[in-house]
Amino acid sequence: MSEVPKDYSVTDMFYIKSADRYIIYLYKYGSYETYLNVLNSDGTSVFDEVLVMSSYQPHNNNVIGCYTLNRRNRKEYDIDKTTGEIIEVEG
Repeated sequence: MSEVPKDYSVTDMFYIKSADRYIIYLYKYGSYETYLNVLNSDGTSVFDEVLVMSSYQPHNNNVIGCYTLNRRNRKEYDIDKTTGEIIEVEG
């Protein structure tokens, strides 16, 4: 993924120790959507693009639902904030 555009600002960041992986929330100005960039501990991207967060369910194992921005080949993922596990959701 290329550098994050200047119209994004980081609104939250947390670190999953067990997965050795950073997850950064990104908020785009002028939009109600929250974007995620998931980084490994060495700063490389886990995904090849920024994801849109669709849900955050702290009552359900801290699962974050998200999907790719590519509408033609949209993929959905669940990311467990506790374990760092990433599961592709079958659509």
